[in-house]
Amino acid sequence: KSRTGVTKEAMAGSVPGVATATVGIPEMLDPSYSRMVAPDDVPALVDALCAELALSPALRAERGAHARSAALSRFSLSHWVSVLRGHLASLSS
Repeated sequence: KSRTGVTKEAMAGSVPGVATATVGIPEMLDPSYSRMVAPDDVPALVDALCAELALSPALRAERGAHARSAALSRFSLSHWVSVLRGHLASLSS
């Protein structure tokens, strides 16, 4: 699977993320539910993972809910059907 595919699945599963800023990932994630580090910066990745795990279960659940909400509003089939309908409607106008 692609990194972006795995990221979308994690978001849909209410998993707050820690990711490296590689192709496509920064455009998908938001600081309200994720932490981003530079590629190849292992100490920063370790720090981000530790910081995420140090959060209270309630805050991790809240960040996971934000991730799921973002995934459903931006990447779901119903979202893309709506986008396609809008494009098709503009072509017929």
